[in-house]
Amino acid sequence: MKKIKKKSIAAIRQNIENLLVQVQECRQSDPEKAEELSEEVIRLARNNGFKDLQASGLVWLSRSVSILQGSTEAIDLARQAVELLSDSDDKFLIARTHNNLGNCLRVNLNPTEAMEHYQTAMNLYEDIENNDGISSVLGNIGTTYKLMGLYEKAFKAYSDAIDAAEDSEYSMFKAVAMNNLGALLMVHDRPERAEKYLFGALELNREAGRKLGEGHCLQNLGELNILLGNLDEAEDYYLKAIAVWKELGSERILANTLSLFAGLKETQGKLDEAESHLIQMVRASRNSHIPRIIAAAESEYAALRIRIGKTEGTGAVLRKYLGFLNDSGDDLIEKAKTCATLSDLYEQEGRLSEALESYKEKAELDRQVTAMEMENDVVRIRLRTEFERSERVRKLLEEQKKELRESNSKLKEALERIKRLSGMLPICANCKNIRNDKGYWEQIERYISEHSEAVFSHSLCPKCTHELYPEFESLNHQQSAGSDA
Repeated sequence: MKKIKKKSIAAIRQNIENLLVQVQECRQSDPEKAEELSEEVIRLARNNGFKDLQASGLVWLSRSVSILQGSTEAIDLARQAVELLSDSDDKFLIARTHNNLGNCLRVNLNPTEAMEHYQTAMNLYEDIENNDGISSVLGNIGTTYKLMGLYEKAFKAYSDAIDAAEDSEYSMFKAVAMNNLGALLMVHDRPERAEKYLFGALELNREAGRKLGEGHCLQNLGELNILLGNLDEAEDYYLKAIAVWKELGSERILANTLSLFAGLKETQGKLDEAESHLIQMVRASRNSHIPRIIAAAESEYAALRIRIGKTEGTGAVLRKYLGFLNDSGDDLIEKAKTCATLSDLYEQEGRLSEALESYKEKAELDRQVTAMEMENDVVRIRLRTEFERSERVRKLLEEQKKELRESNSKLKEALERIKRLSGMLPICANCKNIRNDKGYWEQIERYISEHSEAVFSHSLCPKCTHELYPEFESLNHQQSAGSDA
């Protein structure tokens, strides 16, 4: 009966591990399904006492929730995973939970606390010599620096991530680091250097058969070539990326790439093709089952139709999207853009008073956007200042810890010497030699010299002088008497 029960528990564990694999596979393409599977993993793991699997489920659930709902809920879940493993000896799993919590905090614009968890994860990965984990954390640190506008530090962190992944048996980690570095250089006015890293990442992803990474590299290469003015090459890369997303069934990412591709086509004046791609984008967004993505896609398609004179039904779509944005209470830029599109529509339809109202709303939103951008700049500067201050404090503490360790080491050595010279020493009653720890007899001078900082200078006491050299003693008496006279 015990064997059957053991086998049953093993089977349950294997089932949970299989669910975790499914979560990882569909997290990007279908975050809602990933969320459901993660919740099932957590339930099964909790019911069967598998703390490690429960923590893994919380990690993946936090990532899915971050995509669907936002970072606040994701942070709570990520903290639960860290707390769940507070008494665990599994350094790898603990490191992963801290790395994940750092990501959630970073998205929520809390880089200082994020860095603390990244450092904890880094220390744990270094302890177990896991280069893949080290590369992953360094990549996240680079993204945090990028968020704060510290581009040189971000470049260094991404470069270190590439170096850390050199000895990895999985090229995925090096590919991710190279893609991150390429994307950084692309937006930091170094597009000619970006191409080298994006190409390298693309080749590594293809060698590893990692389609998700290949798709991201192709999309980045498409955007890069637009910046370089190579529109034909950009189109080729976008088409290849679209093929990858379709193969993977990644509807959410497919919708984003189709939007970029449609923008390229509109820039080239190919409006029919742009419309065709936006129709595909709307279809892909609906397959994602994420309301905000669906509403955004439908609004973007409506805006293009207005620009090309196909206005029928577009007003209802735009108003629906605007209502969605008002309910969510965020993304002022999207609200302003939608109001501007509605103003254009009303003007085309001769509804001038409504056009004016929409334009006024757009102007007010623009003012709020400007104020928000100024506030964001202030927040970014504050975050950067706080982070740099915390870095200085951390480095100072590290130096103090190093000095303390050195002082403790010296104190320990001194105490060891004191211990050797204290207590009962075996000494010969005749020759006064001392027996050392290895059982050998040493002269007392040599023993004390080796076990302390004392230095001997030899002389004779009066008693020994009298016994060994009595003539020197009488000579001393004569010299003393002469001096008295």
